[in-house]
Amino acid sequence: MLHELSGTDTIITGAPAAGREMPELQEMPGLFVNTIVLKRPVDTAKSFSQLVAETMEVLTAELE
Repeated sequence: MLHELSGTDTIITGAPAAGREMPELQEMPGLFVNTIVLKRPVDTAKSFSQLVAETMEVLTAELE
């Protein structure tokens, strides 16, 4: 649906990621959040569930 409304064959999604990987930041107060942006092609032959599952796989790999 998103790609139909936008008229493109890709969608862009984002997910927040905690920015406290460095040990010296663990005790520091404040908000350390980055947004990971994913630009994914839309394959209209796949279901929405498949698109979400593939996006989650890519996002999980990027967060590691």
